[in-house]
This record gives sequence, structure tokens and C-alpha cells, in this order.
Amino acid sequence: MTGADWPEADARFRADPRWLGGDDGYTVHLGGDRTLWLFGDTFIAEAGQTRSDTDVVHSSIALQTGLDLATCDFHFDWRRTPDGRPLSLVETGDETWLWPGDGLLVDGRLLLFFMHVRSTRPDLDGMDAAWEAEGSMGFFEVFGWQAFVVLDPQKDLADWQFEPVTRPDVSHGSVIGTAVIEYGDHVLAYCYTADGALLARWKRATAAAGDLSEPEWWCEDGWGAQGRPVVVLPDALTEFTVHRGDASRWVLTEVTGFAEPEAAVSLRFADQPEGPWSASTPVHPLRDRPPGAVIYAGKAHPELAGPGLVVSHVTIGMTRDETLRNRELYVPRVVCVPRP
Repeated sequence: MTGADWPEADARFRADPRWLGGDDGYTVHLGGDRTLWLFGDTFIAEAGQTRSDTDVVHSSIALQTGLDLATCDFHFDWRRTPDGRPLSLVETGDETWLWPGDGLLVDGRLLLFFMHVRSTRPDLDGMDAAWEAEGSMGFFEVFGWQAFVVLDPQKDLADWQFEPVTRPDVSHGSVIGTAVIEYGDHVLAYCYTADGALLARWKRATAAAGDLSEPEWWCEDGWGAQGRPVVVLPDALTEFTVHRGDASRWVLTEVTGFAEPEAAVSLRFADQPEGPWSASTPVHPLRDRPPGAVIYAGKAHPELAGPGLVVSHVTIGMTRDETLRNRELYVPRVVCVPRP
């Protein structure tokens, strides 16, 4: 199984004169031919600005109408202050920030998970100073999670109301929402920990109502609200996606290798969402990058049409200056691999 680059799809992420780059790249199918893209830290420019001049917000979106990236309508958007200054989707009101995790349309409502992030250099003035000092992989720390429900995601972004969910008292040290799927009458969320991913679930109607207070966890003897969760993915990354493949297997998509020469889009397979999961199998090498750059944020987009399974990834420079200078860095790139 091998894949191919898709430059016509790449062009979608380079065509807007104000949206100059972002990472993350989760998608949520909004029904019909509409797809929501979610981005993390984003460079938002005024006319003629470069990345060095821009405002950085911690999240932005794109709305895709039409399922083929090569021919669709693709519109970037972000929240704004009354005077037009860019804002993140959700502002924390302090020195921390939120990066998007996965999301899901549940009974017409949009359930969105976020990683809660803080600087590793609170002695410095803001994220940019920490990024300059510690490099692209060292300036941040993910220390928790948040989630919100948008009651009517068919409206324009300016009209979205982000309603905080009711969270559980105990998350077992995990960041809930690394990958989110619908399975039967439940919403399932993979939850990152340093030891691997846990798996939680809620009744669909409960999740749509924004009540995540009483999850069931996958434990040694199955699902339970009181047992101790077991790791379902011992070597899980902080970003991946899970979807049901054409052969009724579950497919996990990720980028492996990062800064190594053997970096690749890789897949795992399982008969059930809780596993057991296969070893990660590279299916498309990712060699086109500057020396030392890191490839990450591998995500599948099975709702999209294309010459195979559509997968995006992002490359970032090891330093802030390198990332600001090189417009080929820090924008999603798209490959297609045979649908498993």
C-alpha cells in the first residue's frame, strides 16, 4: 500500500491572502457536502503582511462545501472583536490557551474538544517569546482539556455560541478528545496520557446535551463507570484519527517518525474501537521537508472524496524564525492512500 501527494488539494491551504498558516487539521462532517476544518495556532494577516507581522490566534476554522478538495468551495474564518481584531474560537481569559482536538456532529449539535495548553516559560512575556526561547517542540505544555457544544453549527461562525460541557470530576490524568467517533448509540473519545490512550464513552443524547459528567471507561472487564481504565493504545500520540474502514475494520491514522528520515503516514487496524490494535504500518513516506523540520498532525478525512483516503499532515521548523520565514512550513499538506 502506497500513497501519492495531492498538490491540487494543497493549494486550498495557500490561496487565502489573510490566512497564512495553521496546524492541527481535524475535520468534522457537518452533513451533506459540508465539512468543518479545525486549526490550531493560526497566522492571520492584514493585506500585504507577512507571518512576522501577523496576529496569532490559537484556533481558526475553514468551511468546505463540496467533498472534493480539488474542486470545492473553501472558506477560512475566525472569530473577531467588534473592531475586527482576530480572536481564537474560545478565549480562556488568562495566560493559557486552547488548541482544538477532535469533534463530532451529534444529533445536529457540534461537540468540540480542546487541549488546554500553557507556556513552559511563564517568566517570559507571552507565547511568542517562549517559542523563540525554547523552539517549536519545547515552548508549550498540554495540561488538561475542555469541551464545548455549538447548538447550531449550520450558522455563520460569528453566530456560534460555545456552551461549556459538564465535565467529569475525574479524567484519570488524561486529555479527553484526541480522537472522537460515533459507535452505535454512543460517542467514544480516545484520551491521551503519557502511558497511552484510554477510551471513554457517553450515550449519544447525553453527549449532544453537553453532559460529559459520567463517562464509562474501557476497563479490564469491559465498560464501567467505576472501574480503573486500561490503556487501549500503549504508544498513542497526542494527535490521530479513528474511523471505520471499507472492510468494517477500524482504522487509526497517524504520522510516525516526526523528524526522522523514515517519517510516514501510518495506519493501524482493529476489529473493535477498544482494540487490540495492530502495530503501526507506514503507508506513505514523507520526505519532502527542510533538514531538521518535524512532521506531525497526521489526520484522515474519510468523509472527503478523492483518489483514495484523504490524509493531511503539517511540517514545522524547529525554530520560530524558520517557521515564520518559510511559507511552505506550517500549512496542511495532503496525500491520498488506498482506502483500507
